[in-house]
Amino acid sequence: MTSFLVLVSLVLSCVGNGLLCLRLIRCPNAPSWAENIGRAFALGMGTIGWVVFWFGITGFLQPWYLIGILLPGIIYFLFFCNNFKLVSFPDFKSVSSVLLLLLMASFLMDLIEALSPPADADTLAYHFALPKQFLENGVINFVPIAVDGAIPLLTHMTYLLALELGGERSLTLWTFSTQIFMAISLYGVGRRWLSHKWALASILLFETTPAVIYGGGSGHIEIRTAIFMILGSMAIAESTKCKNPGLIIFAGMMAGFFMGSKYYGIFAATSMGIMVLLQTRKLQPILFFSCSVLICGSQWYGWNWHHSGMPIFPTLYHFFGNPISPFWNDALHQDFHLTYSSFVCVPANPLWLIWYPLATTFFPESCFDSGRIGLGPFLWMILPGIIYGLWHYRNRFHKTLIFNFTLPSFLYYVLWFLIPSNQMTRHLLPVYPIVMLGGIVVLYYITLEFKTSWCEHLLKASAVVCIFMGFGIHILFSLNYMKYYILQETRDMFYARNIGSYNVVQWINNNLTSSDRIANPTRYLNYLLEVPYIYLNNPKQLQIGAQSIFSSERIIEKLTGKIVTHVIDWSQIVDNMVKKNIYSVITFEVITYNSRTLGIPKKSKRNIFLIKNGIK
Repeated sequence: MTSFLVLVSLVLSCVGNGLLCLRLIRCPNAPSWAENIGRAFALGMGTIGWVVFWFGITGFLQPWYLIGILLPGIIYFLFFCNNFKLVSFPDFKSVSSVLLLLLMASFLMDLIEALSPPADADTLAYHFALPKQFLENGVINFVPIAVDGAIPLLTHMTYLLALELGGERSLTLWTFSTQIFMAISLYGVGRRWLSHKWALASILLFETTPAVIYGGGSGHIEIRTAIFMILGSMAIAESTKCKNPGLIIFAGMMAGFFMGSKYYGIFAATSMGIMVLLQTRKLQPILFFSCSVLICGSQWYGWNWHHSGMPIFPTLYHFFGNPISPFWNDALHQDFHLTYSSFVCVPANPLWLIWYPLATTFFPESCFDSGRIGLGPFLWMILPGIIYGLWHYRNRFHKTLIFNFTLPSFLYYVLWFLIPSNQMTRHLLPVYPIVMLGGIVVLYYITLEFKTSWCEHLLKASAVVCIFMGFGIHILFSLNYMKYYILQETRDMFYARNIGSYNVVQWINNNLTSSDRIANPTRYLNYLLEVPYIYLNNPKQLQIGAQSIFSSERIIEKLTGKIVTHVIDWSQIVDNMVKKNIYSVITFEVITYNSRTLGIPKKSKRNIFLIKNGIK
């Protein structure tokens, strides 16, 4: 019950804070209730995440302070939202009813995942692990781990709040709720052009996209930032007509919250900023947008800059003159680029810019990670209709609202691909619903205007095929979580068949105390460890400031200097471990999984080393 009350409080506070902010910036109402609710929620979610940061870095993470952050939004929603419109639906027909039933079934499967223990690797590695670590420390610390640690964490601050006030169940239900509001926002924006039926179909197409099925119910940030992108792009497009400064400020806040939640938000802010420049040569809108972005999105970059000497850690190491840092040096930077070069496996040139969308769908490279968690074939299936429609509208398409709405997404894609840091296709998820909606709108209007039956059949057939194919994938994905309830598993039983080396975690949690400290090289075990730990991302990071070359002795010296008492098996250490530093060794037979959905086990051995001069 506490978890549910915390969730309701968090949602009400987000909507209330958002409505208050919309009123303060004098942003006009959207045409539909759904888009208005989406705007309020997104603005409130970003605002709460922004506020928690300042309390966190000063050590005010106690429950009463966090409740105080929620109260203004709840009070405003309950007592001052006199003009808040109630949800209303048009009359349902047979097709709409079927779509709504399928959508409810899809949300039910997401809810089952939310009511189960979190099991996604990235979620356990840092999305949920970092908020948990901050709460245990009582303060937000700088975490100098490239990719996993020193990243913008604005949305993660809402995770922290949910975890502290309601526990893990509130946290997983909160991530589920953010996905629901993304769907509401997509429906609301779609209703600007589409019928009720096709707006529902667009939600279902999005919800059954493999990348959404994979990341929507977990701690992954892409689907949370998609709500910022779609509403910000819509506000920029709408401002071309009504010239309202409130829309420009709102768009800037959306871009800023995206930027504060993920480094790729810089591309979102840049693409929306380019749209502002294309719309006007006046200084005022540009200043409104730029100031909104900087105020809402720059705090985590300043935090990283203060601690590491660079706002984007560690990408800008050479650009900022190789700053002297206890966390980074030239040798580590070279090793970092060597390690992560595998994430950029095709050239970042104009030819591949055009070929990449086709390649990632039909000829995926391993670094695209799109074989199981891509964006699906829907856009390719309706491509002939899109080309036909754009040809007919070629003389006036650039003047339409849908063009201004979709252009920031294409600019985002160009920046994302040509400034490569990672070519995983799921990182395009924040812009996918915009492009998908644009394609549906083009075919929908070409059908209405020209009575082109083949376009209508193409759109319907493509939607049916992709929805049912995605729905089948969603059922397969959800079976893993359904077993948790069908088999009435305990938490340990669930993790034993989902998390590799979980028996090692069980031993640590049952036998060690807060006076011990674990050196852990396995990222997805971070959240599950209930004793203090150090995540060993790169052994060379332990050598910074050392005169000796890479050796096990230097690593042990660093580890014991941090009062590490146990080291989980790490080949780069264990192969050359100095015997005099080992107190004892415990060996486990462990099972690892390449896929928690398919559950294909592989047995191996894992050791825990007790360091002799650590605390016993």
